[in-house]
Amino acid sequence: MMQRREKSHAHFVFGSLACLTGAVLIAAFVAPFYGALDRRVVVIDSGSAEKSDKGAKNGIVVEQFDYNEPETAPELDTAQQAVPQPSQSAPAEGQPPAWKENGKANDHVNDTGMEREAPRPPLSDLGLASTPKPPEPQPPATSVDAGEQMQLLQRPVAVAAGRLESQGRTIELQGIEIVPVEQTCETASGESWPCGMQARTAFRQWLRSRAVMCRLPENDSGAAVSTKCMLGNEDAAAWLVANGWAKAVPGGTYDEAGRKAVEAHLGIFGDKPDTSLLNPESDSGNMLDNPSPLAPEQEPQPSSPSLQQGDFPPAPAAQ
Repeated sequence: MMQRREKSHAHFVFGSLACLTGAVLIAAFVAPFYGALDRRVVVIDSGSAEKSDKGAKNGIVVEQFDYNEPETAPELDTAQQAVPQPSQSAPAEGQPPAWKENGKANDHVNDTGMEREAPRPPLSDLGLASTPKPPEPQPPATSVDAGEQMQLLQRPVAVAAGRLESQGRTIELQGIEIVPVEQTCETASGESWPCGMQARTAFRQWLRSRAVMCRLPENDSGAAVSTKCMLGNEDAAAWLVANGWAKAVPGGTYDEAGRKAVEAHLGIFGDKPDTSLLNPESDSGNMLDNPSPLAPEQEPQPSSPSLQQGDFPPAPAAQ
């Protein structure tokens, strides 16, 4: 026996509500783009006497402010201008006003009589810029007696023509006048050139950080000393004076060598040395014919045995 099925209207009701909700949402999003929510705006002058209720609710009120330019400002009363202020005192005839001293404006008092107070001291001295101290002059070198023993100094560095530094101490050559690095000399034509730097360079090239023997005191305090130094069998001070890179002390051991260097115009007593590089193309032949004495000599290479002339292998001897 078949049962009768009742028809439900729930699907129709919920479907209608969904369609209605969708239509409302679409209208809410689309309507502003077509001016549905636009309202009329009326600009109302604040000084206008006619104001409607509708315009007061939906209008924009423009306020007007009264502003007086400095040129049109109301003039002060002449009686008030004539009365001097208690803070200002009228200068005497022929004297400059209080805010000027010696024809110049005073920084502490201006034309209105206001006085500037002195600046307050800083909260801390850490941020103040300190004046750099001048370098302290080096103490003079102590002369070493001739009875002291010679000591070996490794890898000396020439800081000037006649001054060495090795193992943390300074040594000056005895019997010469050291040429400062910043000294400049002039040639016969009046050209200036840095002879002090050139003298140091020449001394470095001759020394080449080779170990020297210097006469040093037994009780070494590390202070600068003036002594005699030898590089092999050659006196370092004598080499500088003989080549004109230092001046001999008048009446000293190297006085005669210094006089010869001056007469020959060597070193600092001559012209500016030519420090330009040689042209390798033009002097290539001379360089091969006269190689530098400092260039290492090439060892002879073993030659390969020369091939025998004739047939190889040799033909058998005739019977």
